[in-house]
Amino acid sequence: MRKSPHIIVLALLLFATAASGQTLLDYRSTDTLWIDSIATHSGQKAILDIFFTNSDTINGFDLPLTYTYPDLMIDSVSFVGSRVESRFITIVEIDDTAAICHIGGFYFDSEEEVGPGSGLLARIHLTVPDNYETRLIPFDTTRAAKFVTKDDASYVPIFERGYVDNTFAPSLDDSVWVDDIDVVPGERFQVGVYGYNQHPVYNISLPLRYESDNIVFDSISVAGTRASDAVVVEGLADDSKKKVMVILRFDDSNLLPSGSGQLAKLHFTCQVTGTTSDVIVDTTNSLFGGYYFQLGQLFSNVKIYPEFHSGNISIDLSTAVDDNNQNILPAAFSLEQNHPNPFNPVTSIAFALPKRSHVVMDVYNILGQNIRRLINESLPAGNHSITFDGLDRDGNELASGVYFYRIKTEDITQSKKMMLMK
Repeated sequence: MRKSPHIIVLALLLFATAASGQTLLDYRSTDTLWIDSIATHSGQKAILDIFFTNSDTINGFDLPLTYTYPDLMIDSVSFVGSRVESRFITIVEIDDTAAICHIGGFYFDSEEEVGPGSGLLARIHLTVPDNYETRLIPFDTTRAAKFVTKDDASYVPIFERGYVDNTFAPSLDDSVWVDDIDVVPGERFQVGVYGYNQHPVYNISLPLRYESDNIVFDSISVAGTRASDAVVVEGLADDSKKKVMVILRFDDSNLLPSGSGQLAKLHFTCQVTGTTSDVIVDTTNSLFGGYYFQLGQLFSNVKIYPEFHSGNISIDLSTAVDDNNQNILPAAFSLEQNHPNPFNPVTSIAFALPKRSHVVMDVYNILGQNIRRLINESLPAGNHSITFDGLDRDGNELASGVYFYRIKTEDITQSKKMMLMK
């Protein structure tokens, strides 16, 4: 059994009232708790959203859930971007032997109440095991969910269960990726967002973050892209949190067809002053919604979660790369094995460029996840080397294991394996 640390502080509410059997009629005007339904496939990580509507101010909630099949792995529950984030003490209890996920929340004082409204309550992060059986997995209550009012009274909202449908199994992974670009202070620039979808898409929801004092979001456009026929094009920005929500919606009779290419252009301004020089453009939890492709009616409007590849906006072009150019330029491109290898914790990576090239060098873990960008700049012809210090992009020490470094220029892409051994 796994429990959140919050369970030590407070015990969950235990209510014994029978669950409501009513049917949801109106999310906007009826007190309701409802769970989204998503499609998954074996080996996929997915996010299941929980929403709520309250017509009265509430000071707490209790939601006991069961998901029937213990072999479905509940990884965590997140309240980031929800209506209760930072307002309630949130409590999560996951019993993966009994397939139970119990979620609750309480207020600190009257200033932390949640007034009438509708929106996100929490997100359940889950993993479908490899070679998982095709099945429909309901997320239902084990007993009645509760809302608690400021006078400590409680009442039962309408509850609508959701499903994880493990029947849709794409043969290839849908994906989204973002440009790597160089900019200078004071410049207006655009960042391209690209995507591959194997089946027609009705709706694209893509929350992005760009945590930098230098970057200000201006607008979004789809002219000349694969999404030029979208009937809804929105870039909902929250500059205080450095986030932008990209929404592209298509007509039922004119969906985004299968294919690959640019989906949108995000327009930014690089401030003249600021502190951040290397800006990662990545996905994020958002106040505006989650990250997914929603397919058309042919696939029952299911949501899938594409693989995401972050982009990089490089403002200050200086790096830790040493230019050791010699009088005789290299005749061909080469990428050397890092030295020492195995290493702990520092190693050097040498490479040669026969001509000036824009060089991008990344470090990946054994799962193929990008954990660090080492170079993203134009370099002269010659011999170069860079030092890797065994840290990820957030400055955290990497665990012992096998990693890969990949270099990419306009003409060539090459990778090599290295081992960190502590």
